Amino acid sequence: MFSIDHFVENNKNSVNDLVEKQQATKEMEDIRNAFERIEQDCAGSDQLKEYFETVKNYCYQYTDVVLQFKQLFEDNANGKITAEEYKSNYKNIDEMRFRIHNSTIDSFNILSRLMAKNGKNNDWIKPLAQGGRVAYGNFAIKKTVVDIIEFNKENNKNN
Repeated sequence: MFSIDHFVENNKNSVNDLVEKQQATKEMEDIRNAFERIEQDCAGSDQLKEYFETVKNYCYQYTDVVLQFKQLFEDNANGKITAEEYKSNYKNIDEMRFRIHNSTIDSFNILSRLMAKNGKNNDWIKPLAQGGRVAYGNFAIKKTVVDIIEFNKENNKNN
């Protein structure tokens, strides 16, 4: 699994910038609250709990690949890589991003269906389904940011 501590460790140079760009807004608070409700609804079922963890894992993977793209663009703009390296790396990262984005969307949809099947509220999926691929991707990135903030709070408390 791709945990938040693993994500933070792998993206040390990008995490602070990512968090700073996602200001503490009502939307971020809404996402935090939505995931807390989802987690509470999943608590009574091992299957739902496991799939909730799968969703978080895909959120982190998707955000990770988005950050890889950002780094590639920066490296290209700063002349750190050749045009050929950029083209090759872009193709590889884009293919990976596409696969992970699809898996992320699927994980949200599967969790929603499992929750409905278990009599749990799955209204949180409606804005994602209506917003399409972009909405799912933004939701995944913002979930990752929410978890980074919580991770940093916990680490600051323990240090």
